[in-house]
Amino acid sequence: MKRNSRKKKSVTPKNTKEEFLLSSRSPFAVREAYKDIRTNLMFAAPGEECKKILITSGRVGEGKSLTCVNVGLTLAENHTKTLLIECDLRRPSISQKLGISSTPGLSDILAGMCNANDVLRKLDSGLYVIPAGNIPPNPSELLGSARMKAVVDSLSEHFKFILFDTPPITAVTDANVLTEFVSGAVIVVGREVATQDSVEEAVRRLEATDTNILGFIYTRAQNEKQKYYGKYGKYSSYGKYGSYAYTSKESGKKS
Repeated sequence: MKRNSRKKKSVTPKNTKEEFLLSSRSPFAVREAYKDIRTNLMFAAPGEECKKILITSGRVGEGKSLTCVNVGLTLAENHTKTLLIECDLRRPSISQKLGISSTPGLSDILAGMCNANDVLRKLDSGLYVIPAGNIPPNPSELLGSARMKAVVDSLSEHFKFILFDTPPITAVTDANVLTEFVSGAVIVVGREVATQDSVEEAVRRLEATDTNILGFIYTRAQNEKQKYYGKYGKYSSYGKYGSYAYTSKESGKKS
């Protein structure tokens, strides 16, 4: 990755949905749920110096992008150098959530108009972000290009984690073409949005590319004691966003 002498400015999220972003003001149980996810991801892809995680969902509206941001913030909080790449080049939303400019971004890098250092943003939290950039007419072709592979290979030398926020895998092929570059995938499952069919189809499409499915993050689950409930494996926690560990019926092991 080429170095740029221009000093990067830290950015603090300023958008109207900031209350949904993970911060020191978030409920304790919400932070703990994400720490559970962080711990599990730390053990993913053992031996790889840079763990590259694709985060997707089966349908639109399951909280995928926001979950991806919060996972990134949790990793950065642990002083783990983490990059989030907004690979949803059709309906990008991360830059709006974070209150940063969406352009230039990934599409501009892939079109050869700039390099990664020109678009890299660093938040005050320590999380690095590459936004989507200008919406292109050919997202799948750009994401599956040799240029994308070269960019990912270069960035992998500088980060411990790279998170790829993608469109829903059952809607378009964008997530599928990215599976070539990643260590594994996480599927976000939103309560009252996901269906059994959509989750099964998401799994089927990832398995078709031999992608390692690391697990599921279950969002917006409700409980009588509190409006929102989430859990990760044996651990229970309350908060707007939690997670659900996937257990393989065949192996009995948690992914």
